[in-house]
Amino acid sequence: MSEALNELRKRINQIDQDLVALLDERVNLASEIGKTKVRDGVPFFDPSREEEVLERVSSNSDGSFPQSALRRIFREIISASISLQKQLVIGFLGPEATFTHQAARECFGSSVEFRAFRTIPEIFRAVERGAVDYGVAPVENSIQGSVFATLDSLVDVDLRIIAERRLSIEHCLISNEPLDKIERVYSKDQALGQCRDWLAKNLPKAELIDATSTAGAVKIAAEEAGSAAIASALAAAEFNLPVLERGIQDVRNNYTRFLVLGRPETAPAVPVERARTAVVLSISDEPGALQTALDPFAEKGINLSRIESRPSRKKAWDYLFFIEFAGHEKTPEVAEVLEHLRASCPLVKVLGSFPVADKLD
Repeated sequence: MSEALNELRKRINQIDQDLVALLDERVNLASEIGKTKVRDGVPFFDPSREEEVLERVSSNSDGSFPQSALRRIFREIISASISLQKQLVIGFLGPEATFTHQAARECFGSSVEFRAFRTIPEIFRAVERGAVDYGVAPVENSIQGSVFATLDSLVDVDLRIIAERRLSIEHCLISNEPLDKIERVYSKDQALGQCRDWLAKNLPKAELIDATSTAGAVKIAAEEAGSAAIASALAAAEFNLPVLERGIQDVRNNYTRFLVLGRPETAPAVPVERARTAVVLSISDEPGALQTALDPFAEKGINLSRIESRPSRKKAWDYLFFIEFAGHEKTPEVAEVLEHLRASCPLVKVLGSFPVADKLD
């Protein structure tokens, strides 16, 4: 070994030693913060504060270290620090290796306990009764649109939206079989819809079968001859199945937005300048009722980012409207709009004010 190489390695060893000492110091401070949070009744999970830390760390770098890797490292440092304050339990749409599991890991890091659930309503109910601290569920996809089970559960269960996460979705065809031997393709209905054109062109005779999850589809494909699954490369690795084709979604820019749900007392403070608010409301059955409900948003200069209707499931042709808009429920202009809605609509439920996820991962 050359003297120059040996000297460089000595310097790296010293830096590693310094890093460990600084991490120990940081985690001791985080432990003190945890005690203060307990005393003051402050939630342990604070996505706004965590994003502030990640942005500050990124801006402190001169660019030599890859930004995405730097954020992942500090995400794990934050996750480990929180685990010393409280062992959080996070519910997600299972089994392991689903896109929802991936989104949950990117929100909370790997030092929390993850608990898989078979359906989205089960996640909501588990959060509501305190069986888990937070739940993560998909709410919409940039190709297929809304996840109705999540919208319906937002109405049924008294939870708050704590945060959101946007995840870039790459679908893979996964199977032990060659392409010409595949007779059935399993996946979640949303995933099948996102790959409709590719499947029609490359597997026109294959039966498309809805599964409870993408990872569950891979499990079936691993056990059933003549079968394939559409899921992530992570799910393929989890079940030790080969990826036949990558990126088979019909639109390259394919994103899914996930919500982090918590009980009202676990909702942290959100900086008003970075907030988005979601509400669900019903309107009277009369001409102009929807316009009357929406006019105050324009009058106050509040931008609507989403509006969607869903059957109320209470009577035929009765609908609920899900609305998301820029701003925090506690700011004067938003508070005035909410007051107007409560005066003119039979039902108004604020689903939460939460930090906007402005980074696509």
